[in-house]
Amino acid sequence: MSSNLSMDIKKLIVKFKQQGLSNSETGRRLGIAHTTVAYWFDKFTEDNDNGLNSSMSGRQKTHSRKRFESNVVALTNENPFLTAPDLKQLTLTDYSERHVRRILLEKGLGGHIAARKPILNDIQKLSRYYFAQENIDKDWSRVLFTDEKIFQVGSNGVIRVRRPKGTRFEPKYVAQKHTSGYFTINVWGMISSDGGVMLKWLKQRNTSQNYLKMLQNEVFPLLLSRYGVNFQFQQDNAAVHTANIVKHWMQNTSLTECPKLPNIIWPVKSADMSIIENVWGLMEQRMINIRVSNKDELWCAVNNVWNETTSDFNYISTLYQSIPNRMSSVVELLGEWTHY
Repeated sequence: MSSNLSMDIKKLIVKFKQQGLSNSETGRRLGIAHTTVAYWFDKFTEDNDNGLNSSMSGRQKTHSRKRFESNVVALTNENPFLTAPDLKQLTLTDYSERHVRRILLEKGLGGHIAARKPILNDIQKLSRYYFAQENIDKDWSRVLFTDEKIFQVGSNGVIRVRRPKGTRFEPKYVAQKHTSGYFTINVWGMISSDGGVMLKWLKQRNTSQNYLKMLQNEVFPLLLSRYGVNFQFQQDNAAVHTANIVKHWMQNTSLTECPKLPNIIWPVKSADMSIIENVWGLMEQRMINIRVSNKDELWCAVNNVWNETTSDFNYISTLYQSIPNRMSSVVELLGEWTHY
């Protein structure tokens, strides 16, 4: 149907389309099917006037397109971070980058922002695996999750990846994470199964000495008054947490009622198992449209959103209930990153 059109009609198709007319309206004006309009405008988009002069038969075109599609899909499956220009260059095709993107979309390989996670080595995967395996049935309601978080003005760059739906956290589609940006304020937070326990703005440099002072003078007295010794303290493996002076004090608090701080030995690079990370993530989403002009205003905003987020009992309860599933996922994936 489309191969018998005159060059004048083909050029009118291009003219009307470039004026913003739809395929249906262009076809109505020229007395041709909208599919014919789409076909010849695509040919023009791919190769300008040369496309309009194409004499390729339908069978040849179909065969060539299928071979090209297979090559594009194979290359993308092998390296999902290839861009449309990369694929055009690798396949030595005359198809346009726009055409490459459309084919990928048709094949369910639309562009997405890549999840960014640190690389896990074999030892770290093994440590995560055994920790999760041993703690699937743990009573997590007694655990207090803690973490530092930097809130910044501005945004980090994103990396796009082509992947099927529902595969965001599969290892091959996850990009390496590099910490960068303009940092504004650093906070330390702690949550329990009842909600938020404490949020502190770390105005001083976050050293092991300052961290220890905070534990001794603020955190530990609060925990003893609120929970007695019926709690477990969770922290990640940041350098200030694992410093010798901190570890020594946790083992020897010099307090009769609690001579040793009950804490969990957390595996390295295991943010996906720590539910306070989800709290930070939700807070960042809620603060997207917040505008501040200085650090004090940012702290007020962070504190308000913290109170709003951690006072939602249903949300906090859901996070705690998710922990056994997180552990099961780590075991199932043999220590790899999970989707949490």
